[in-house]
Amino acid sequence: MPTKLVIVGGVAAGASAATKARREDESAEIVLVEKGPYVSYANCGLPYYISGEIEDRGKLLVTTPQVFEKHFNVKVLLRHEALGVNLHQRTLEVRDLDKGQTIELSYDALILAPGAAPIVPPFPGKDAPNFFQLRSVPDADALYEFLSVHKPKKALVVGGGFIGLECAEAFAHRGLEVTLVEKLEHVLPNLDEDMVAYVEGALEKIGVRLVLGRGVQAFEKNDQGVIVKALLEGGDAIECDLVLLAIGVRPDTKLAKEAGIAVGETGAIKVNDRMETSVSGVFAAGDAVESLNLVTGKSGWFALAGPANQQGRVAGANAVGKDLRFKGTLGTFIVRAGKAVAAKTGLSEKEALKEGYEVCKVLIHPEHHAGYYPGAKSLHMKVLAEKGTARLLGAQIVGEEGVDKRVDVLSTALFLRATIQDLGDLNLAYAPPFGSARDPVNQAGLVGSHLVSGEIDSYDPVRAAKGDNGDDDGVVFLDVRAPKEFEEEHIPGAINVPLSVLRQSMDKLKEVIGEKQAVLYCGVGYRSYLAYRALKHRGIQGLKALLGGFVSFKALQGKAQMEAKSGNES
Repeated sequence: MPTKLVIVGGVAAGASAATKARREDESAEIVLVEKGPYVSYANCGLPYYISGEIEDRGKLLVTTPQVFEKHFNVKVLLRHEALGVNLHQRTLEVRDLDKGQTIELSYDALILAPGAAPIVPPFPGKDAPNFFQLRSVPDADALYEFLSVHKPKKALVVGGGFIGLECAEAFAHRGLEVTLVEKLEHVLPNLDEDMVAYVEGALEKIGVRLVLGRGVQAFEKNDQGVIVKALLEGGDAIECDLVLLAIGVRPDTKLAKEAGIAVGETGAIKVNDRMETSVSGVFAAGDAVESLNLVTGKSGWFALAGPANQQGRVAGANAVGKDLRFKGTLGTFIVRAGKAVAAKTGLSEKEALKEGYEVCKVLIHPEHHAGYYPGAKSLHMKVLAEKGTARLLGAQIVGEEGVDKRVDVLSTALFLRATIQDLGDLNLAYAPPFGSARDPVNQAGLVGSHLVSGEIDSYDPVRAAKGDNGDDDGVVFLDVRAPKEFEEEHIPGAINVPLSVLRQSMDKLKEVIGEKQAVLYCGVGYRSYLAYRALKHRGIQGLKALLGGFVSFKALQGKAQMEAKSGNES
């Protein structure tokens, strides 16, 4: 008898499952149930439709029910909501939302791909006509129409994750005055403080005002029921005539829980590497499931399109009798904010420390291609390795160009369980318009090799930016840049000893350093490395090199000043 396969949910995981199942079994009877009006669409492209960068709305629609039926012989039931699963009878109860009728679908195999649901706290006033979310094509249609018809002037974005940043950028692109409120201390909470500083600076450059460390409590409406103010924690208010809520999502596990299917500690559906749930014949994929974190070996939750497509493919094949495996994920992502592009793969520093790793970190600021070729842009890179084993743990990159190339190389290295020394040995493509003979990834590996071997002892720029640079701490900062650079700006209290005269200043240096800890820095770390090695060879002890140099210090200092300004304005 042909297999009867029922899939709940379309978009990424469900649509991938349906098409893979058909390729593996031509005789299977496949039905896909989708609550919304579209079976598969590019939800990651919605903010760029709002901004106007994607002009043709139709390009967001990946495929249609007609294509599914003609090309794949898959029956699609749009506007049909899955109400419940009877595991004993192997049936799915479904409501036709247009006709109001309930039907029952029998199955041999069931795939749950309901995705994630947006988090919407019970804010007073959120029922207003100018309150929006952006998770689906209908959401985009409503927001686009409001922007076109009402032409709002002041947009408030609540939430600093992917959608929040992309919508803030989209509104700024359309000429709106934009304020972004994030309850945490910085946007993109998956990034570390020393990397997100560049993202926040880029948002400010396109006119996005950031209010960090405080959340929204309620919305104030006028006589027409339209939101005119957002009331913040602490009693301050922000005027607005459009609100976009993007504070996050959670896995949609209602159907699974009610059926008695196991949910993991992450709050998502528990699956094995075949995407099988705790119930025989029931598979799950996409944003509703938890996945193996390839760095930690533990279960995690990653609401990302890449893993969702991979999981759907595995679930679809196995539901019709094949044996594919989903190995896990690194949580690799990339997002644009103004001119800045931010990317991450693997663990952040705070995540690694929480997991109990002893971390060695690299902070460098190379140019994305050969500096002598026109148009070179700085990359801000952070690469983490485990002390002792030198195994890569994660990487973060922010820059205007070349971010995507490097994060994909680093993600591949992580997947293959490379060490930080391995990065220095990679043979990467080079020509002046595209890279350097020593690519930024190679540079990260070479610097990391010095750090994990103990050849260099490092000092954290976060600590320096918070003011741990005085005599009370027994620290003296030595700036080895040229005098002109030092005069323009430097770390408060630092002493200028240019690299060019360093070797002739040994007696003075020994006197200045004394019993203190000497932290060497330059612009990005190269000259201070040379100075460090020269002093080390001459027997001077207690040396440290400032990670990322003055560039990292300045970015963090700027973030602190921005937060202070944000608090005063609010």
